[in-house]
Amino acid sequence: MLQDGMPFESSLAHFYFRKVLVVSPRDMAVLARVKRVSQDDVYIMARSVNNEAQFPPTKGLVRAASEYSGWRIKLKEKGDPV
Repeated sequence: MLQDGMPFESSLAHFYFRKVLVVSPRDMAVLARVKRVSQDDVYIMARSVNNEAQFPPTKGLVRAASEYSGWRIKLKEKGDPV
C-alpha cells in the first residue's frame, strides 16, 4: 500500500508532436517528476530541459519549451463515466 510521503520518481522524456493545421511539428525534452499519492491518484510535474547532447535538435522541428506544466491523473471507479 502506498503512503503519503512516497518519494518522487524522476525521468527524462523526449516527445515529438506532428504538424496540426498551421502549427509546425515540434519536439520537447522534459524532466518529469511523478508523485504517487495513492493507488489511483498520481501527480506529474514537468519542466523543459536543454540537453542537446542527449536530445540533439532535429531538422524541420521547432524545439518547444515549457517552464512548468503538470497533470493530475485520477483513476475512476469501474463503471463510472469518463
